[in-house]
Amino acid sequence: MVVLIRFVTGNERRGKVSRSRSERDKMSDERVDVLRFWRAVELFNPQAVPEIVPHKYVEDVEETGLLPWEAGHPLGNIELRDNQVWRHTVYGGLFDLEKVRDLLEDAFGKDPERFDAPRLGITALFAVTFTAEGRPLLGTEEFASCAWATGRLIDPGPTKPDWLDGFEEAKAVCRMQFGRTVSPSEHDTRAAELSAQGHRVGRPVDTRTLYELINYVTEHLNIKAALDPSGLRVESVRIGRTREFSVDGSGFLNSFFTTFTL
Repeated sequence: MVVLIRFVTGNERRGKVSRSRSERDKMSDERVDVLRFWRAVELFNPQAVPEIVPHKYVEDVEETGLLPWEAGHPLGNIELRDNQVWRHTVYGGLFDLEKVRDLLEDAFGKDPERFDAPRLGITALFAVTFTAEGRPLLGTEEFASCAWATGRLIDPGPTKPDWLDGFEEAKAVCRMQFGRTVSPSEHDTRAAELSAQGHRVGRPVDTRTLYELINYVTEHLNIKAALDPSGLRVESVRIGRTREFSVDGSGFLNSFFTTFTL
């Protein structure tokens, strides 16, 4: 942790000039260093995806498998109340957080608190909320800061002072690709109808589309060799029909602190 603090805050670089600065400037630098450090910690600490447990509608879906909104999926046999619909959260590009911890330790040294530490779990490259029809709710797509930061750990590496700058730009590129991929056609009357009601949705999506997005994000973030993200995990929940198209702000993967600009 001490080595991580040194690289993130740049204390080694500042040490030679700090004596010539005013006390106020030094205090300001220290505050920025604290914020920079905690932002780095949050970048590498995503939330884990839901576990597959009995009596909950969470499943892994292979590339040739059925998504829960597709015809023939067992979820279609479950009766809902008239005022209920299904909502699905898709987690794409699963990877083990143990790989991230190993890479951090290779770069910064062993964590003295790792002895008997619990497993960190599984997270994902992205998460998106889907309607019962299998249409993505545009604006709910989220791309993992941890995956991006891991790519930056490899290149350009933590010796560069700006190695953890640029997440918002990388996320914007992935979001644009996602928008192009799921954009409804001009003949999609259902999407046009929902748009007229103020609901921004994409076209119905299949596994091929989602696996292509996994491949795109993996390549864009340069993390194939390091993390080898793969697969889909889908969580389905019953919600009230009045919330069918609500966009609540996902927060499935990242901390709000990752968006801070220093």
